[in-house]
Amino acid sequence: MGLRFRKSVSLCKGVKLNFSKTGMSVSLGTKGYHKTISTSGRVTTTVGLPGTGIYYTDTKKIGGQKQNRSTQPSRATNGLFGRKKVPEESDLQRYDELVSMDSIYDNESEYVDIPEASRSVDRREVATSSSGTSAFSELIDIDSSEIPWDYSDSLEPGNVDESKKINLTEEDIKNIYRYCDATIEWTEILGGATADELLINPDVWQFCKKIAPDILSGNIDAYLKAIEELRPVDDLLLYSGNFEFGTDKPSYIEVEFSHNANDLLDGGVNNSSFENLIAAISIRVARDLMALLPVNKVVVHVVEDNITVMSGIYDRSTLNKCSNMEIGALISKFEHSVNRSGGRLGAVERLLIK
Repeated sequence: MGLRFRKSVSLCKGVKLNFSKTGMSVSLGTKGYHKTISTSGRVTTTVGLPGTGIYYTDTKKIGGQKQNRSTQPSRATNGLFGRKKVPEESDLQRYDELVSMDSIYDNESEYVDIPEASRSVDRREVATSSSGTSAFSELIDIDSSEIPWDYSDSLEPGNVDESKKINLTEEDIKNIYRYCDATIEWTEILGGATADELLINPDVWQFCKKIAPDILSGNIDAYLKAIEELRPVDDLLLYSGNFEFGTDKPSYIEVEFSHNANDLLDGGVNNSSFENLIAAISIRVARDLMALLPVNKVVVHVVEDNITVMSGIYDRSTLNKCSNMEIGALISKFEHSVNRSGGRLGAVERLLIK
């Protein structure tokens, strides 16, 4: 998995200049049309009829081959996630038994230190108790060999049957978005609260104390630094990868990532729970970023084969109120776009903060 970072500057309405440490791109467009041109020579164009489910996406590299995908109208977006599947015996035990890359809390909220696998925030906090395409070179690489152990139905280190494929149940999917990272209390840290008082790793506390003034003042560079250092998505390696973050305003953060849903469900995209899983991962990413940063909204784009297959805008207030809802009801609370076409997910237009 790689983390990539982007800083955007709005030149005028519909036109943004995007910067990373290794490249630059220009994004332009309006409702129904979007184009991104990067210094690597990659050009992505999406043209569609908003509200119809009809989109055409063309991705090409100047001087190289191109790939495109078109879609036809299909089921209404907000009705995609209401289907129910009779739960089978889970190949994974409860989600909160999944490996965490960082320090976590146990059920009694005691601090448990997991060895130096990361620098991240304490990982899992139950939702009800929580307060709270551009082609850039990867800045950070995490090789899969760094994961402490493999995932299997028993979740025991070293006890892996590689011939068995993970098949998440509806309960497993529900647990993805019901849990999220512990909220970073930036104001309390700035006010002098200690690591012991906040029950966080001392090294994490030291880092947060150092950048808290910049975070609370809305410094975008500080936002990206916090993501780079605290790595809020490391515990989602099983479900997703190739994350890219960016924003041009401190009120929201935008994230793009590729999903691994095809490897987590029997039948992949043909599984009746496929859209539910995509939505659950999307919401979990939004919740983790809201736990880390004082943003009001998170814009999430889910990518498959360089094509955006889901786009959603999630606001903090609604997420805090509705986190325990069924995924179909929950996703319908937010502006989002997803389209099942011809037995697979079709390309959709990326939603933008207005």
